[in-house]
Amino acid sequence: MRLHRSTALVMLLSTLLIVMFSACGAQDAAKPAQNNAHTDTVEESAVQPVEESAAKPVKEPAEHQPVEEPDEKRIDENAEKPAEQPAEQPVEEPAAEPAEQAADEQPAAAHVVEIVDFAFSPEKLEIKAGDTVTFVNRDKVGHTATADDKSFDTGQLGRDEEKQITFNEAGEFSYFCSPHPGMKATIVVTE
Repeated sequence: MRLHRSTALVMLLSTLLIVMFSACGAQDAAKPAQNNAHTDTVEESAVQPVEESAAKPVKEPAEHQPVEEPDEKRIDENAEKPAEQPAEQPVEEPAAEPAEQAADEQPAAAHVVEIVDFAFSPEKLEIKAGDTVTFVNRDKVGHTATADDKSFDTGQLGRDEEKQITFNEAGEFSYFCSPHPGMKATIVVTE
């Protein structure tokens, strides 16, 4: 039988009150009259079983917990000991760039051409000589990126497969998909 949330909440609160009263009565054993007064006020018909998953442990009120006095010896001992810190890990310095590389020379950049819905994206890509293009097939069917002049060919790429091609010479390279010749795009390489 499913209980409504409000009924479950009432049962939980009743159980918590009983536990709190019992805890107070156990600590105040020297006052039996007061202990009996707590248990007499709760009717047995109001107590109903509560599912274990709904019951939570009850913390005793702060007034019933013993207060620990500060121990001067312990404080002094802690003051003398430095706090433990994790050992520092060595930090690797980045490798210095070769002296031959000119300050204005940029490292080769990487670019991505995705094949999505039987199309190359972007359809036209402008890069610099020395840059690398990664062709990635996102379609369920196989595709290629094959240069019109046969200067590059990725070969058949399955779904989520990729192939990198580096373009070292300037020029305009038109390419297509061998199985789907209607798919066309261009890469423009500048110096």
